[in-house]
Amino acid sequence: MKNILRVWCGKKDAYIRREHDTPENQAELNKYYTHNAVIDNWAEIDDTPIKIAMFDGTAHADKNIYPYLAPFYDDLQVVLSSDYWVDVMTKGINKGEAVRNIQRILDIKPEECAAFGDYLNDYEMLQAVGYGFAMANAHPDLKKIAKYETASNDQFGVIVGIKRLMNEGLI
Repeated sequence: MKNILRVWCGKKDAYIRREHDTPENQAELNKYYTHNAVIDNWAEIDDTPIKIAMFDGTAHADKNIYPYLAPFYDDLQVVLSSDYWVDVMTKGINKGEAVRNIQRILDIKPEECAAFGDYLNDYEMLQAVGYGFAMANAHPDLKKIAKYETASNDQFGVIVGIKRLMNEGLI
């Protein structure tokens, strides 16, 4: 896993090591993180850990990252979040659990909620809502559990799905 970008994600920030601070990696990070910090050593991080994210620029995270994390499958949640990314976090922590917590706090029923997903890190989230949409370009396993399908990410699938919900009087 030599050329794999590792991102230590905390409550305050996302952290990468200086040797991985390239314009290409920064461009990738900017897609997902509002800001990040460059560090020389993992030991200097003063933050609460959320997850470790790993990026494979060859789009083969399923072959170049995921299998190497097999020793941790029993103790941690290891999820392919795209062809490029793998997330590692505490078992039971996922987007679905976050949605259920918000539903509980705000007294919102699952059938009053919609969510949109494209990859396996969205699996539990789609199960936590009444209107779970898989994007047209979603992972096949996600499409199997989604109640609805919408256009792909690059065809404004979320907007298409929201319009569908409105036009069919579902919301």
